[in-house]
Amino acid sequence: MHPNRCAIDVVQVGLVGTLFVGTALAWFSPLLENKSSIVDSFGTFINEFQASFGDIDSVRTTINKIRRLCQGDRLASA
Repeated sequence: MHPNRCAIDVVQVGLVGTLFVGTALAWFSPLLENKSSIVDSFGTFINEFQASFGDIDSVRTTINKIRRLCQGDRLASA
């Protein structure tokens, strides 16, 4: 919400990391403890997070969503 307050990537990664619980926290903690280079770049961090927790087949998911797209009670293709 205030990107100018967290202009440094490491600070941004740390801020996001404070919101993690459970599996995400278990994934994140070793990155900090081992001083992984992943935490040095917010973009790299997001990419690694998505690789670990994101949709495995986002293209297929998107295609399926488009196929099920409705306009009112009719399919959009109709």
